[in-house]
Amino acid sequence: MKQTRKKRSLLAAGLLVAATGAVLSGNAGAQAAEAGQAAEGACGTSFIGQEPDGHLSKVVSEDGVISDTYRTADAVPWSLQALYETGGAGGGGAWSTSYLAPAADGVLRSLSLRGAKGDPVMTEQSTTVETDWRPHVMPSGTGFMLYTIEEDGDILTREIGRASDGSVELGDHETLPVKATDTKAAGIYWIRLDDGTERDVIYATDGETGALRQIVVDPADPASAQSHTLADTGFEEFTHLKASYCGADESISLVGVNSDTGDASWFEHADALSHSGSTLSTGQALGTDGQWQGWTGIG
Repeated sequence: MKQTRKKRSLLAAGLLVAATGAVLSGNAGAQAAEAGQAAEGACGTSFIGQEPDGHLSKVVSEDGVISDTYRTADAVPWSLQALYETGGAGGGGAWSTSYLAPAADGVLRSLSLRGAKGDPVMTEQSTTVETDWRPHVMPSGTGFMLYTIEEDGDILTREIGRASDGSVELGDHETLPVKATDTKAAGIYWIRLDDGTERDVIYATDGETGALRQIVVDPADPASAQSHTLADTGFEEFTHLKASYCGADESISLVGVNSDTGDASWFEHADALSHSGSTLSTGQALGTDGQWQGWTGIG
């Protein structure tokens, strides 16, 4: 069935952040704005991370080639671990994106980043959502639900909502029937099929075997979640994985980063619901060797 890129109303209405220009629907707002600016046929994607000096940086690329970079003027006083996008807006070159951002201090924050094309400085603002938030891995990207992966491989899912005061709130967790054992890094993105049904697709690495798992979840029926092996090896070195909408077609862009060596690779998954490794492109180097060494929280 054909996949379409329309986001459900909960996050679109509840968690969109304001920005100058036209507001784009749902979690993919700013991301879609960037994709729309990419050259025709190009796979536009972006990721954000924290540099060793504490500054947050955003990197925008087309077909694995970096086209734009942004950086906060000041360092943030906490260590970022992942990023889950909850809203976005863009127009006229300006963009604004909001995230759920877990940190090493055990605090889950709501983080807002704003910037404009041509201006290398972006601004950040954050508030606390949860304390004592210490999942083993939290997939980076965006979905219909929020997911965390525990050390034993259990995958927990929660609904994201908005309280009466406008703050982000999380629902009770539910455990999926599939596991993601030995996971070092994970990414997530959503799709909606032309029959109106929705899916979250989690990509999780196996740090022991190097496999890349593809976990498909129906947010209306998490108990029906299924796990598949998309690649048997080659993903063991990544410490971070970010999934996003490619922008060129119905494919998914994956960025894998090894923050120990500083190397990164970009992949394109041509069909988010295909379990065949033939639909996953060969990794292409992103940036220069060692460029991402010491970066954390990439998402």
